[in-house]
Amino acid sequence: MTALLTQLAQLLKRGVDIVSAVHDSATEIDDLAYFLGLKTETARAIVRLSNELHKPLKNPIDEAQRQESLELYTRHSVSIFAMLEIAKAARKIPDQRESIRLEISRQAPGLSVKELIAVGRDVVAKRRPNPTDHAFQQRTARFSRNVDADGCRTLLLRLPEPVMSEVMNRVNSIASARFDRSGGPRFDQLAADAFVELFRAGAGPSPALAPSVVITDRDLVGHVSHGSVALTDGTTMPLAEFINKRIATSGWAMAYGDGGTPLAVGRIHRFATPAQRAALAAHQLTCAAPGCGFSAAECQAHHIVAWADGGSTDILNLALLCPRHHAQVGTHLSRGDDGELYWDGHPNRLPVRRLSARQLALAA
Repeated sequence: MTALLTQLAQLLKRGVDIVSAVHDSATEIDDLAYFLGLKTETARAIVRLSNELHKPLKNPIDEAQRQESLELYTRHSVSIFAMLEIAKAARKIPDQRESIRLEISRQAPGLSVKELIAVGRDVVAKRRPNPTDHAFQQRTARFSRNVDADGCRTLLLRLPEPVMSEVMNRVNSIASARFDRSGGPRFDQLAADAFVELFRAGAGPSPALAPSVVITDRDLVGHVSHGSVALTDGTTMPLAEFINKRIATSGWAMAYGDGGTPLAVGRIHRFATPAQRAALAAHQLTCAAPGCGFSAAECQAHHIVAWADGGSTDILNLALLCPRHHAQVGTHLSRGDDGELYWDGHPNRLPVRRLSARQLALAA
């Protein structure tokens, strides 16, 4: 019995001979496990290694490195178990697999399997790219080409962990605020709705605003009582349109009337344009909810009177709300005759609001 075990131990040290025999005889996993007295998982790993070491490689450098590793295994009688651990480490970075295998194999003689595992871990750690840069390079968004039986298509989104966490948190916060356990849409359906809303509303930070010059309508065209100007052909033109023609080439324009009321445009598009979001951010500075200091540049554009109810997408009917208050708004929000936004009759009185374009216009 002792002699048999000794022979088996010697056989297991001939790792290269074992993988070659497995490849040449096309040995089944169960048979290999039985003949060598191994676990099925170990036998499966040997078969995988055998295929890996015998398949053709396109890169001649990889081929030469693999051949040198095999010669080292033969010369130093590296065991099949050591070869398995080396292969496991080499697979951590697929495009460097053979060079990693060779680097570890050169250190294999005289080391135990446990010591070899530690060597493999160190080699891989030194070669692994910066985790943040690596994750960024792996980002993908893939859309299914075909429509499924339910009339839907699929988006597979793969993002670095911090970015995906931000997306998940925004989507889940909106979905959680709307979820009703007693009935209604499922949570995953609400999450899908929230994702689409964030995309359409451009929930990310708006482009930074350049320093602005506030010019009231009185300074620009003299006293105008109804937000319009008379033209020489006998027609009138809305003041906002007139301002666009006068100073559109100079940058963003936000028109305020006598009382600091922002002037409106029309019902053309459902979703706020970048220009409208920029104007709203300059006007509000923060979320429209009382006491909320969430930056307006990162808020979502909300229709005070819903689009479905005939509400227009213009400055007077839009407000910027943070994700939490956007999910709670309901009918709480309104705009007063003074052009200010009110939440259940209470305006946002944060001190920073005194720096808004509206307040500067009034102070002028």
